[in-house]
Amino acid sequence: MADERPGLDVGALLNWPVAMLNEVAALPDTLRSARELVGDLATLMGRLSEMVELLSTTIVRVDRADLAGVAQRVTAVTDQVEVQIAEMFGPITHTVNQVDSIEASVTELRNTLFGILKRVPGARKSLLDLANPGQRAELETP
Repeated sequence: MADERPGLDVGALLNWPVAMLNEVAALPDTLRSARELVGDLATLMGRLSEMVELLSTTIVRVDRADLAGVAQRVTAVTDQVEVQIAEMFGPITHTVNQVDSIEASVTELRNTLFGILKRVPGARKSLLDLANPGQRAELETP
């Protein structure tokens, strides 16, 4: 059993006064750090208290809010917008059909004009005369 007891550490015993002296020398810095930490802790506690108050106020406002009423109003507005969009599809479709019809007519007229220009002698020159009547008249006057 004598082997289980730790022995006396003479080196640690001799270094103990030096370690104590170092701790005493560092005491002002340690106390300054402790004061800063206590000050920071007080600031943190103040901020946490403000956060708790803000959260309490927010929770009360959310509890008082008529969220179901807001949801119903949003749904009503959404339904109205959907109805208005559905009502617009008819006129828009009609307008698109008119534009398609005009486009088809213009294409048909263009093809007819090109056909006439290819088959009727002098048609191109006459078309140019119709497009620029003033210039042709100036060229023919001596």
